[in-house]
Amino acid sequence: GIRVSGAFNTTRPGASVVLSSGGPAGLASDFDGSGDVGFDDFFQFAGAFGQPGTGENKKFDLDGDGEVGFGDFFIFAGDFGKTTKSGKATAFRPGVNAQASLSVGTVSSDDRLTAQVGASNVAQMRGYSVVVSYDPSSLAFVKAERAEDALLSRGGPTPLFLAREMAPGQVILADAVTGGGTVSGDGALANIVFRRIGPDGAVGVDLAQVFDGSGGADVLAATAKGTPSTYALAQNIPNPFNPETQIAYGLPEAGRVRLTVYNLVGQVVRTLVDGDRAAGRHSVRWDGRDEAGRRLASGVYLYRIEVNGFSAVRRMMLVK
Repeated sequence: GIRVSGAFNTTRPGASVVLSSGGPAGLASDFDGSGDVGFDDFFQFAGAFGQPGTGENKKFDLDGDGEVGFGDFFIFAGDFGKTTKSGKATAFRPGVNAQASLSVGTVSSDDRLTAQVGASNVAQMRGYSVVVSYDPSSLAFVKAERAEDALLSRGGPTPLFLAREMAPGQVILADAVTGGGTVSGDGALANIVFRRIGPDGAVGVDLAQVFDGSGGADVLAATAKGTPSTYALAQNIPNPFNPETQIAYGLPEAGRVRLTVYNLVGQVVRTLVDGDRAAGRHSVRWDGRDEAGRRLASGVYLYRIEVNGFSAVRRMMLVK
């Protein structure tokens, strides 16, 4: 579900409230025109939050009340994760957080397990997005919330917090400082509460994006504590992408890994991993090129992992 921190503001009397932003054929919440409503749109929205819905900010006034507020955020949150069939990727320039990292630790109680997500060595951070994976055969998602004395809260107002279980085994979080503030250093970000339904399973951060105050963004391969209890192939981040993306996977035991990218007619276009890997969480970068180093055309591609008898396939979109 969606979690929102901060006071609730209703729309003005008589304002026309848009309950749907038009469906997948034309999502009003797709501010960057990428073809899906994702993290990039969230950070654009956070930058306009609390301002009049006029001029350049008019597109963020989804409920038409003249302000960019919580009514608009609820509409945006309902659209988050939806996708259209076409779009273009937003090109972010590299930021100042290439050396930063995110990590997750766990605290257990009788029937609950809490994953504590934190950041280290961040600089001028104005927001983050993170994908947390867990074992759905052992844990059931209950809720996610901003940590007490969260690092981002030290940089200014943080009225928006988005948390959603996108699929069993995957929770997505996003948070941002509004009003132009930033924060640097180390600290807690969020807590995710799970209910135990079996023996303890591993919880870890697959990948994360950190956005800084100068408009830069860095995709981080995050540090995770513990070894996964099941094999997993994560959705690539970012997606859609241009010019590169990160793919994360988890191994409960060592094995020979083959991670391959295919086009839609089943032809191999790039082998990303072909060799032995230790148990743990891993990630690999793909730059949108084939084996010969040629840039591939825009379109949908498949990537498949094979290891120790396990295989899984996911889709990703390269757009230019």
